Amino acid sequence: MNMQFILGVKENIILNAIAYSHHVEGQIYTPLVHEFNKYSKENNLNITLNINLLTLDNATFNVGGYGSTVESLLKRKTDKYDLFFYDNLYAKRLSPYLLNVKDYLPENHTNMYKAGIASQTSVINGKWVGLPVSIEYTVLYANKELLDKYSKDFPKTWDELIETAKYIMDKEKNSNLIGYNGLFPDKELGICSLYEFIYSCRESVYSPFPEIFSNETINALKMMKKIKDNISSDYIFQSDDTLTKNLLNGKDYIFLKYWYMPSNPVSKTVLPGIKEGLSGTTIGGYNIGIGGYINGTRRDAAVEAFQYITSKEIQKKFIMERGLFSGILDLYEDEEVCEVIDCKFFKSFQPIARPTNLTNNYDRYSEMYRNIIYEYLYGNKDINKVLHNIENILKIYSISVNPKESLVGFFFFIIISLIALCMAISALFLFTNKYKEELKFITFELWLMIIIGNIIILLSGLLEYGEPSSKQCKCKIILLSIGCSLNIIPLLFKIVQDYPKKNKYGNWIINNKLLYLLISIILNAISILLFYFISDIDVFENNINKGKNYRYCQLNGFSNYLLLFILFLFNLISSVIISYISFLISNISYLIHETKLFMISIYTNIFGFCLLFLTNFIQFNNYIIDFLIHLFIFGYMSISNYVILYINGFLRKKLEIQADFTEEYNNQEKRNSSKQNDDINKKKKSVHSNKSQHINENLSFTNNSNGHPDRSTDTLNN
Repeated sequence: MNMQFILGVKENIILNAIAYSHHVEGQIYTPLVHEFNKYSKENNLNITLNINLLTLDNATFNVGGYGSTVESLLKRKTDKYDLFFYDNLYAKRLSPYLLNVKDYLPENHTNMYKAGIASQTSVINGKWVGLPVSIEYTVLYANKELLDKYSKDFPKTWDELIETAKYIMDKEKNSNLIGYNGLFPDKELGICSLYEFIYSCRESVYSPFPEIFSNETINALKMMKKIKDNISSDYIFQSDDTLTKNLLNGKDYIFLKYWYMPSNPVSKTVLPGIKEGLSGTTIGGYNIGIGGYINGTRRDAAVEAFQYITSKEIQKKFIMERGLFSGILDLYEDEEVCEVIDCKFFKSFQPIARPTNLTNNYDRYSEMYRNIIYEYLYGNKDINKVLHNIENILKIYSISVNPKESLVGFFFFIIISLIALCMAISALFLFTNKYKEELKFITFELWLMIIIGNIIILLSGLLEYGEPSSKQCKCKIILLSIGCSLNIIPLLFKIVQDYPKKNKYGNWIINNKLLYLLISIILNAISILLFYFISDIDVFENNINKGKNYRYCQLNGFSNYLLLFILFLFNLISSVIISYISFLISNISYLIHETKLFMISIYTNIFGFCLLFLTNFIQFNNYIIDFLIHLFIFGYMSISNYVILYINGFLRKKLEIQADFTEEYNNQEKRNSSKQNDDINKKKKSVHSNKSQHINENLSFTNNSNGHPDRSTDTLNN
């Protein structure tokens, strides 16, 4: 490929790459860059590739930290680096930010890698996010001296490994002698060992990775524990690779599992399986990828460097010189290659990638997966319980109407259906002469709107079933809005109609009833369309440690809350108007009962909305409780409004008669009380009059007796 012709420029293009290795010695990134720069110079490409190699000597993080660093750089759309060497463990995590190299490479280039491990480590949902430049497999190291001493061969099955190791340990009587290291520590290396061991216990060479509850998985875990209990110990199995590397430098072992090291002289072979012919090894190593945000000449130059580094010629060179694995399987059919390395040995590996594609949070999955299995391996946890807990790491639980999956869901589906059916059947009362008189204070079509509205609110709870999606969550809110609007529109019309002081707006609504209903529906439809097509409702996973995960919807961001406000704006304005008019006519006796019902309905909706708003910020950590709470709120709003408005419609006359009777009774009591007070006052006046007359008579008698009428009179006057 002549880059000068493609780019049409002669100035030198500087590309930058970043890589990580524990140590400078033994890494291949610097040699690869050197080879490309040499190639570029020889072919006058005018491209120079620089590399920033991070190691334990110049960086404070490990492989995981490097993965986060690369992700951070790519997320920021940095132009600091063009090429990224990254652990294939993080292919899915980095995939959104890397270039799909298949779109820029010749078809035969990616085809070279299709038969190898690239499909497991470099392709995410059909997108080629890189290609492997280094591959690491685990192998079985054996103490050949001890095997020869007791005429034992390399084991081809796990049972043979146990039998051979146990035999030699019994013969040697060396308490320091280790039969098998296992390599199941509490770190990423642990899931590598677990995954490849379970894979080695599958049904056949062509079988996929065993299902969680399969006999193959159960047999694998039992075999794992059998090896530990017979030829190893908890301490040895739990030890990290530091112990293994130390053991490889000594003689106190029979079998050890560790990464393939071509320079190590210890005898090695592929790991055994549960039966002969089966094996398994975790895929380690690094990919090379191109940043997805570079373009123009830099992108073309990066593709040129990428294509050369992953070319068959370079891969062949490094296989022959360094004894490394390659992602191009055809190379192991090359006579020149096979003269230098044992091609049969290299082709005998049965690799399996770690389950990075299963989740966006692989680190959490890896930690939980190994810790759950370790409860069985190093403890006494029931194996079926362990498998259920593994399933629960990724399984998303939801409520179903199928009674075999969820009795709770089935029960409440029947309840909701029956209540909705009863509401629908109750609409037939609107057609019977017996009840028309009792319900005539609201017209037929308005009653029908109220009933349909409450049914819609109730049925919106059915969208709580199944795994939620953004569209499903939007529809749930929209149905709630429609149901509330169908309740509010009739109430607003009725309260305006009852208001004694008419104005031009009220008269227009009363005189143009159908037009009022049509405009109300159109306004609601506009707000619904805005909310559905513009708003964005996020769906999150609530991951419960050793529990049942579930998904939930959450509204975030000012713009989304604004759209939600617009969606319910008509209902809000209508509620304010109803409340205001109800307050003004609350002293009109024949409207008291009606206004009370309307206000209770408004308060019911407000309370229901407040509860729903709060649930947007509360996590219940239990998918059944979360389901029941939301279902209760929808049911509360629907049934309460139905009872308050429709059922009370039947009782309206009785309640008004009772209210009139109570009022008449109270008035009669007031009249009786007033009459009693008048009689008492009359009696008091009569007694006072009699007393005055009696006093006057006594005074007259006294005056006549003493012969001093004038004094007595003066005294009395005084």
